[in-house]
Amino acid sequence: MVAPLLKLSDTISRITNLPELDQIEMKESKDEIGQLAKSFKAMLTELKEKERLQQQVITSDRLAALGRLAAGIAHEINNPLGGMLNAISTFKRHGEQDPFTLKTLSILERGLLQIKETVAALLVEAKAQSRPFDLNDVADICTLVQLDTEKNHVHFTREIDIIEAQPISSTLIRQVIINLLLNAFNATQQHGHVHLHIYRDSAHLFIEVINDGSHIPQEKVSYLFEPFTSLSEGGSGLGLWVTYQIVQQLGGLITVQSEPDKTQFTVQLPLTGVVNRHQ
Repeated sequence: MVAPLLKLSDTISRITNLPELDQIEMKESKDEIGQLAKSFKAMLTELKEKERLQQQVITSDRLAALGRLAAGIAHEINNPLGGMLNAISTFKRHGEQDPFTLKTLSILERGLLQIKETVAALLVEAKAQSRPFDLNDVADICTLVQLDTEKNHVHFTREIDIIEAQPISSTLIRQVIINLLLNAFNATQQHGHVHLHIYRDSAHLFIEVINDGSHIPQEKVSYLFEPFTSLSEGGSGLGLWVTYQIVQQLGGLITVQSEPDKTQFTVQLPLTGVVNRHQ
């Protein structure tokens, strides 16, 4: 008779850290102690639901604060961007026309346009209108992240199984890939490996970023895409949050699989147009 009461007392003593229902070793029955156990489980269910709702409120408040911050700096970003884009356009019309300079200016121009359009898209000021994603974007991405690979001494490999331009916003896809790569570089030890794989089927574009850095515990995976949550030193945690928002905006799906020596982020995005060729 005493044993069930001792279990109930032990469970109540842990109420500050709510246990899961399957962790409670209390049997329900028709006697008084069984009914007490049933009532306690019902109370715990209500407390867990309240805890979940409180967490949602906290997350919503953080998102709202981030939105206000982003809106406040949006114009400060767009003003200098407009000036730089005008300067590039003027130089391309009247400056030296050697191939190396034009190639460098084109990379700068595409990067600045990506920043401008991404800011607008994330602030829901306008739906990002951009040219299709193609191999030039892949080359740009590799150029833009080269400094990070050298700084972190990371072996960066890529497997690109697309040839033609893909009917999906290049601006947003570039941002997704760059964010995932930078996250992988930060998570990888020196002389580690990061692999980028881009491919498609008849209706979706797939992006895989794989690294052999630190394992992400399963209990932390669900928090990866929250703002200001970072598992790496010196990170803000905003990169993965921005990536998640873009993937949601495009109607896609992002998943994470992590085990010792291998962490893989996979993004699946629906293609917005019909491409007859199956790649």
